Amino acid sequence: MIIPNEPHLSDSQLAEIKQIVHEFGCSITPIPGQTRSVYAIKGDERNELMINRLEGLAYVSRVEAIQSPYKLMDVKSSLSDEEIRIGGRILGQSLFVIAGHCTIDPKNPQLFLETAHALKEAGIDVLRGGVWKPRTSPHTYQGSSDAIETLILA
Repeated sequence: MIIPNEPHLSDSQLAEIKQIVHEFGCSITPIPGQTRSVYAIKGDERNELMINRLEGLAYVSRVEAIQSPYKLMDVKSSLSDEEIRIGGRILGQSLFVIAGHCTIDPKNPQLFLETAHALKEAGIDVLRGGVWKPRTSPHTYQGSSDAIETLILA
């Protein structure tokens, strides 16, 4: 994970970093945030020579080696304190429950509405309901546009 000094890298700075990481068989992916961007290194980001070269660049604050595929949420990363807000609540500060049906049955919308009411009474934070189900076969159930109306109503 490359963390620059400034909120964003210039095109020439990004090109220089790409050249360095490519020399070591890696690539980088920008992870844009609201106020700054960081850059994930894909490949073996533990290579000391690569890390030293990157940290030697004047515009790089530091390089963190994070092996987790979930770099923003990994507790080993200083980026794990990233705030994610849903409905005025911040994820990670306390238990946050998202619940609901995998699929909203368009033939029985009342079932979903009853479930939504019960979940609200139980104090869930976010109601979910599946309305579109991508499938490999066109002959299996893929959802219904009527289910969207039921979800909105709930």
